Amino acid sequence: MVGSKEIRIRRNCYDKDYKKELFIAAILLIYVLSMNDIIWANTDEKQTDNQNFTQSISHKYNLTEEEQKGLETFTQDQQEEVEQMLRTNRQAVEITYNLSELDEVGEIRKLSEATIEELQNSGMSLEEAQNVKQEIKEIESKTIEVISEEYKCSTTDAKMLQNAVKVNNSKNIDGFKDIDYKNKCSASGSISAKKMATSMVKYDNSKKVKGKRKNADYEILVHYQWKSDPMFVASSDRIACAWGGGLNITTKKVESTYRYYNPSKSRYIFVNKTPSKDEKPNKGIIYTFPQKYSKGTIYSAYARFRLYQGTFKNYSTKAISNYAHRIIKVTGGSISITGTPGISIGSGFDKSKQVSQGLLR
Repeated sequence: MVGSKEIRIRRNCYDKDYKKELFIAAILLIYVLSMNDIIWANTDEKQTDNQNFTQSISHKYNLTEEEQKGLETFTQDQQEEVEQMLRTNRQAVEITYNLSELDEVGEIRKLSEATIEELQNSGMSLEEAQNVKQEIKEIESKTIEVISEEYKCSTTDAKMLQNAVKVNNSKNIDGFKDIDYKNKCSASGSISAKKMATSMVKYDNSKKVKGKRKNADYEILVHYQWKSDPMFVASSDRIACAWGGGLNITTKKVESTYRYYNPSKSRYIFVNKTPSKDEKPNKGIIYTFPQKYSKGTIYSAYARFRLYQGTFKNYSTKAISNYAHRIIKVTGGSISITGTPGISIGSGFDKSKQVSQGLLR
């Protein structure tokens, strides 16, 4: 027979093993959750923390009003990256900010009024232009419910879309009779634009010896944030970045992340996925990502890359960026980048104001 002392020893060993297994299971669960593609975050708490952190950085490093506005658009993790740059060398950091208006329905109206030839002149092929015209024709004939489902928009937005593609639409104000004029339309009947905040951070990490620059080395961060929900989310959006001077881009410092917003749950969805990337060596890069993910619609997009050149030739260039929001489902228009630098966004997209930072190469 087994004695009571031996039983207690076995029980203690069992309890220790069980607790150990529970501990390992908990660690594995945390790991699995951290690797998940979707991370939900409470809106109010995150916004409050973010604002407090921004104000703290702004006060500590004496940021201008524009720099503070720019920093506010970033997530706290991204702000911490910027603060590290400020802490290392405040004079080497520049932050720019602007606010854009994107009029999705207005752009679709332009496509509706344009001829096939005009669409071709804007960069579309004949087939693309014909497809765009066919889609516009179908919008006019579909019911509001079908438009709302296909374009992932509200019935109010669907009504405005259908009205935008009607013939002689600029005079056809009757189409807006059952739409909230005060909140959706201006006195002239044009659609109120959606707002987007854009920030670009440049960190000059170039080496200097006895005050003389020896190379070109820049960290570039760009962030786009919708201040009001985009109207249509049935396709994909893009961030286009370009730079001059033939600067190289390091593969180790190229990254991009996106956030989506679910209004029904007042939650952000953080998506840890690598976006589609089209890189043009020594000229620029284009990121592509869905306008909708899971149950959320696009809220913000972030890109980071590092530019460098081993020798310094002492002439000026710049880094530029645009957000391109696709407003039709069919493929139409294109986006191209040059080393001038330049970004060309064809019909089929609405776009943000361009943001830029000066560089010495």
